[in-house]
Amino acid sequence: CIAISGFIFRFQIWYDITFCPQNTILTLDYPLLMDCSSLTGIIGHAAIQKPFHDTEFLNEDYLELSNIFSGKSIPDIADMINRLIRKMASRFYGNNMDILNYLCYETNHLAVRIYTANQHEQLRRVFV
Repeated sequence: CIAISGFIFRFQIWYDITFCPQNTILTLDYPLLMDCSSLTGIIGHAAIQKPFHDTEFLNEDYLELSNIFSGKSIPDIADMINRLIRKMASRFYGNNMDILNYLCYETNHLAVRIYTANQHEQLRRVFV
């Protein structure tokens, strides 16, 4: 019990509510059923139809992503993300609405990040 309370105290020293860490979901404790280490920036890959095995984003990829997201509202980007996720997930899970709804649950937050990153020319911080 002392070890846990000591850990919590040390955690609170560095916890800064201004960065809203409580609103960021971490899935570090969920085991993966396959090696996904080569699948970075999956939404970005799908948006520009870049093969998943081609893991490095080039400057022209970021430019293409910027062109895709430019002029779009946050709800427009969220709709686009939902379509991309549903298209990819349906290949593995068919029309299992529980899984599709779970995978699309945070698309609004992701859309805000993409929208903001695009406005400030920082898409390379979202798509890596």
